[in-house]
Amino acid sequence: MQNYSILLNLIYSENEATKLNKEEEKERSTFLFFKIWRNLYLKSYILGIIKNYFINRDWRTFTLESLNKNKNKDYFKKVILRNPIQVMDKGKYYQKKPNNDSEDDNLEKQIQLPKNSITHLSFTTRNGKDSVFVIYPGFIPHSVTSLEMDHFYNSPLSKGLIPNSVTNLTFGSEFNQSIEVDDLPLSIQILKFGNNFNKPLKKGSIPYGVKSITFGIDFNQVIDEGVIPSSCVQLIFGQRFKKRFDIGSIPNGVKILKLPLHYREYIGSNVLPSSILDVNVGSSFYTSNITKIGNNIIPNSCIELRYRGTSSFSIDTSTIPNVKVTKYNF
Repeated sequence: MQNYSILLNLIYSENEATKLNKEEEKERSTFLFFKIWRNLYLKSYILGIIKNYFINRDWRTFTLESLNKNKNKDYFKKVILRNPIQVMDKGKYYQKKPNNDSEDDNLEKQIQLPKNSITHLSFTTRNGKDSVFVIYPGFIPHSVTSLEMDHFYNSPLSKGLIPNSVTNLTFGSEFNQSIEVDDLPLSIQILKFGNNFNKPLKKGSIPYGVKSITFGIDFNQVIDEGVIPSSCVQLIFGQRFKKRFDIGSIPNGVKILKLPLHYREYIGSNVLPSSILDVNVGSSFYTSNITKIGNNIIPNSCIELRYRGTSSFSIDTSTIPNVKVTKYNF
């Protein structure tokens, strides 16, 4: 029944595009449906495509070689590319010898991914740091919207390396490279760094359009004004972040801010923007011995506040009566 529904939806979409009235639409849909469905070749062909779609829409794991040999490779949506050390070797070779011989043409095909089908791509290796690979510009197809880099990936980025179709980007734990302006495409909306990333960021390193930024355990760099784009809605810091924020460090637009439980730096007036709805200040109030929340420390927009205290230390919730307050004890 599901197969029939898919075919009918295709026909109805075509009818809508041609702006037919209801009677014409019904008549044309019935005619097209039975004309197609009674043709045994077309029926078999359509059912084959639908079957391949449903079989191959979930995650599949391949080496680059096995993927390119698979007859259904153009149906795969979610691909885990295993041991892509080949990408490094053949990619370097292809970059160094860009000629038109048949040998190089075959080599180019061997190092390519399907161009239009893959939407979710994840790299993984099984041989540790010896399998670290380098991706060359153009290797990741423009159909990819979600990209997860390998745990051991730690190669420099460059403009065009990550296609402008990617909206969700996750780096692995070992990644710790500087990010320059234009290294990341403007399409990215969700950005997650791995545990080892701890490089200074400059204005423009993180492109405008990013809505969620998550830093890993080791990140501990000063956040200057303009580094976090005003498009950011959610900002999460890892366990070892200890830097103090200045006014403007956190842009107006951030609604959710999560600082680590051990965060001890003082949070001054007007540091938290008026857009904040949900904030975890860690141990900041405890170490600063702030029991009464002064004006402009917690903005009026805030709905929920979490902090770390002790059995003998609590903030006076009457100073922020409209905020739901949760305390985590040491």
